[in-house]
This record gives sequence, structure tokens and C-alpha cells, in this order.
Amino acid sequence: MSDHDLTKVTIASPYMINNTFTKELMNSLLERNIDITLYTNSLASTDAVYVAANLYKDFTKWTSRGIKVFVHAGEHFDEGEYVLKPSLRDAMWGMHAKTQVYESQNTSEVMIGTYNIDNRSNHYNSEMAIFCKGSPDITNEVKNSIDQRIDKSYQLHNDRTATNRDGEEVSIYGANEDSLIKMRLMALPSWIVKPLL
Repeated sequence: MSDHDLTKVTIASPYMINNTFTKELMNSLLERNIDITLYTNSLASTDAVYVAANLYKDFTKWTSRGIKVFVHAGEHFDEGEYVLKPSLRDAMWGMHAKTQVYESQNTSEVMIGTYNIDNRSNHYNSEMAIFCKGSPDITNEVKNSIDQRIDKSYQLHNDRTATNRDGEEVSIYGANEDSLIKMRLMALPSWIVKPLL
């Protein structure tokens, strides 16, 4: 697909740590009025508090520019999956998908791979991905999967608030006090070592 035809980008990544490269990409997309939706983990759905500390420091930079940011609420999605023990439904659940959907008026392209939006994927790790272009069936299946999860997530807003799918205000962190304390203690070290994350 020609990137001049692009109208919408949907990104699902468990980690969202922008660097110079990804900032330039996002800026380029925003300058062309491309609709961007991000779906990632909240503090309630990850044990990587250092990643959450960077997310919560940076997300208003994205929302203020019109990017829609959704975070997994940390709850089990009751989609009929078998769970080994019923008590596991009450455990912390996170998202680990690494998918991207690129849409235009004429065609679409899907990426499914190992690539996270973070410095380790950009600079240190060997990553792989499969791209599929021009298959509406695959695009719709991947997009619907992301949209179903977004529908059960929280949307973060520019005023540092969050709302659920019913429009009710919820905690932007969705986490208990212990997790908040850990993140706050890790915040400054996490910001300092951000280029390594």
C-alpha cells in the first residue's frame, strides 16, 4: 500500500515506550491527519512497572495530539476460554499482542509479529513479523480482535482521566495502592534508563 493512501493505523503492543524513531513516525502520521489508535497495558495489567511509569509520564503527549490511547483493564475477558482454575479468572490479566493494522480506502495491511513499541525491539532484539496485504478477511479478523479488547478497556484522556466503555470515569491506573507505590518508587529510575527499555 502506498503510504500516501493511509487513513488509519491501529497498534496493539504490550509496551509503549517511544523513542526518537517512533516519535518521528507518529509525528509524520499526525501531520498527514492519519487516525492513530494505541492499545496497551495499564499498570493494572502488567508487572513491568518501569514500562507503566514511562507510559503514564508520556501518554498525554499523545492524547493532546489526537491519538486515541486505550489500556487493558487487567481483567479476564470472558470469551469462553477454558481456564485451568476458576480462581485464575480473578488474577491480573495482561495483553501481549503485537499487531498493527494499516487501513486505506482501497486496501489494508496487517502486521503480526514479535515487535514491541520500545527501545529493546528497535535497537537490541532480533524481531520478526508477518505482513499480509490486501486480504479483507484477515484484516477484519485482526481488527475485530483488537476492537473487542478495546471495547473492554479504559480510554486515557488528555486531562489525565480515564473512562470505561460506558463513559464512566475510572482510575487511569486501574491498580491497587501497592502497585501504585511500586510504580512511583520506580518512576525516576525508569525515566533515567528509558533508552535501555
